[in-house]
Order: sequence, then C-alpha cells, then structure tokens
Amino acid sequence: MSSRRVLVVEDERAISILLERLVRATGAEVEVVHDGLEALASIRASRPDLVLLDLIMPVMNGEELLRTLEQEGLLPDLRVVVISTKEELVGLEHLNLPRLSKPFEATAVKQVVREQLALA
Repeated sequence: MSSRRVLVVEDERAISILLERLVRATGAEVEVVHDGLEALASIRASRPDLVLLDLIMPVMNGEELLRTLEQEGLLPDLRVVVISTKEELVGLEHLNLPRLSKPFEATAVKQVVREQLALA
C-alpha cells in the first residue's frame, strides 16, 4: 500500500502532525498542507488517493475547497473524508462524504484510511 498517497488538509499543527503519523502507520505516503489553497494546488498537481479534510481553516476553508473541486470537475475521481468539529457541509450535503468528528480516535482514523484506500 506504500504507493498510496494521502493529502492531509489541517491548519492546526498538533492535529496535522498526529494525522500524518496515523496515516503513515497505515503504510501510505503523506503530504500535509495547512489551508484549502495549498490543498487545491496539490490536488491539481498530482491527484492523491485520499484527502483528509478539515472544514475550518484560514485562507480557503474546506467547504470552499470542495465547491472549487466540484466546479472544476475534480471531485468525482477524488476520495475525501471530512475530519472536523463542524457538523454540516452547507450546500454540499449531496456529496455524502464520510466523516470523522473531532476529537477523533486514532484507531478510527487508521480504519477509515485503510477502508478508503482499499476502495481507491
């Protein structure tokens, strides 16, 4: 599974470090970015197998990123798991994305990453 690449989009340093470690523990490669604009650039440059996405971030939040990806036609081929304290995706409910609420359990993160990468 080492050829699988996961993009972690999280602005809080401690959480991004923890998510990076948990994803690496699944055997996947990890890239960490800290806002939606960095994520958009990374996704455009080389499509990851999975995106772990926080919703509340500076510059471009997770909902704005999802809307941009949908408008550009990049979302259908992209697996996204939302990891956030925010409960609703306003105007994006139709995407029906898998979710983990913060605070999250380490085992839940590893399980969802393994499940999503197996489907990719």
